[in-house]
Amino acid sequence: MVKKKRKTGSDAAGMRDVTMSPELRAVLLRQREAFIERFGWEPGLTEPVFFDPNADEPQPLDADEVTAALLKACADAGLDPDEVFSHVGWGVDLDEYRKKLQ
Repeated sequence: MVKKKRKTGSDAAGMRDVTMSPELRAVLLRQREAFIERFGWEPGLTEPVFFDPNADEPQPLDADEVTAALLKACADAGLDPDEVFSHVGWGVDLDEYRKKLQ
């Protein structure tokens, strides 16, 4: 996997160089394009990368909804959610989200 560095403006507050894979770069570019298409402007530094596409103003996705959707995707794919989430490193109580799927 080839990695590229993207200069983010190291002299600006909170900015630094990051290394990302081509796949991650492609995901971030798609998100940027989706943001521009949805809201009509370039995303700013404080706007969410992963945003609610149904909201009138940029706002982050709801963490509970994302977790529930991931649990459903695991179930649909026949994967053990506990194993998947342990690899991701999310410290969440999956039993709470399983109830939302029932």
